[in-house]
Amino acid sequence: FRVPPLPNELSGRKMYSFLDLHTRLKDAMLRAKDLRKLIAGAANEYRVLVKMMEVVGKSTLEQVIKYTKQNSRDMVLNSITEQRNSEGMEIVNIMMAGTFCFAFMNKAVGGVENWNSDYPHLWLINLDRDFPLLIFFTHLIAFLLWSWFLTRFMASLANEANGYLTWRLQMNRKIDPKALMAWVSTRSVSTIGVDTDQTTNPPRTLRKTVWEEDEHQRWKGPPPTFEVYYDATNGFLLQVLFSLHQAKSELSRSELLQLFQDDLVSNRILAKNARITLPEFRDDNVDEI
Repeated sequence: FRVPPLPNELSGRKMYSFLDLHTRLKDAMLRAKDLRKLIAGAANEYRVLVKMMEVVGKSTLEQVIKYTKQNSRDMVLNSITEQRNSEGMEIVNIMMAGTFCFAFMNKAVGGVENWNSDYPHLWLINLDRDFPLLIFFTHLIAFLLWSWFLTRFMASLANEANGYLTWRLQMNRKIDPKALMAWVSTRSVSTIGVDTDQTTNPPRTLRKTVWEEDEHQRWKGPPPTFEVYYDATNGFLLQVLFSLHQAKSELSRSELLQLFQDDLVSNRILAKNARITLPEFRDDNVDEI
């Protein structure tokens, strides 16, 4: 910017002198120079803050890793301790079972403390007097049989509890949310959850529904449990959580997925061409829990 020359007219000269353009230009250049310095200082301060954030983030990450390792170590130690306690409790249960067995056999014959001359079954008194070891080994064999039965029964309960397979599948398929809600309403729903995502414009409604299927031959065993997450605003099935008693069911994961998608297609929730195919099913969108 340049200051225009001094005009020839008298009025223009007075206006030129009154405005004092040279001084105003000098002040404006000085202010602009100050602004440049302030901007440069702010940029330097920004770079310093970024460096500080990196240092703080790295330090926080190191602390998180440290705490995670410590927590994992504590969980392992707690698991080992719990396992030892469970083994000790199993021994105590067997001992209590033996005590119950001895007490049961004692009461079954009227109680040894009641054996006297008036006892009607004198042959038991003679047997206990003449063959004490036989009575002892009889009790011991009964104790061993009862302990074996109890151990097998507890092991069968543990195997039944550990036979469930739970896995999550990322679907990301376009669906009809109204048809899905109408179909789910015919199921024995156990859990319904609603959440609103405010990060999108407009906000979207996320729903979660959990239900267990009814008994049917198509499941080839106990009925599975489904947990679906879907976007009710945009109409997308996000993910499905499958739970199946694999020890008692003959269904594979692909067969269970096929039956689930058959229900969606037959109820006009999912389009036929939107099915998850077998190669896609084998991809990393399957997360076993």
